[in-house]
Amino acid sequence: MTDQVQEPGEETNTRLLPVLRHYEEKRRYPRVDLRVPVMVTTAGHEVLEVRMRNLSAEGLQIRCNPETARKLHPKGTQIVAGTGEEVRVSFEIEVKGMPTPFAAAAQLRYITAKSPYEIAFGLKFLRLNLDTKKRLLDFFVDCMRP
Repeated sequence: MTDQVQEPGEETNTRLLPVLRHYEEKRRYPRVDLRVPVMVTTAGHEVLEVRMRNLSAEGLQIRCNPETARKLHPKGTQIVAGTGEEVRVSFEIEVKGMPTPFAAAAQLRYITAKSPYEIAFGLKFLRLNLDTKKRLLDFFVDCMRP
């Protein structure tokens, strides 16, 4: 099977449906495609700008170039679940029609090369306070409105 990335609005490859369904069923929360800048602060206090790919109630996927990836994850090796570096992420999401800041601690959960020029990281949110959880919930409620 080829490593295909399906963009919004693309025709679904029906050969992949069982795989896609299986993958989606394993997810606890739906993802919202969202392409916004994200500032990531590493444990060493370096601030890196990356792009978000998608957002869920549990975390987000970011994309960056290999140089930024090396700064974010210097080992460059696969990340064993639960052992990734803790970072701080901040970005803006639109909530009730207003740009709303969002910041949280997150843990690197996986790394994968999407191309020689693009690296993807999965991050899981850690210790969200009630206000931050509410902003995230409001964002997802807005996304579900027709």
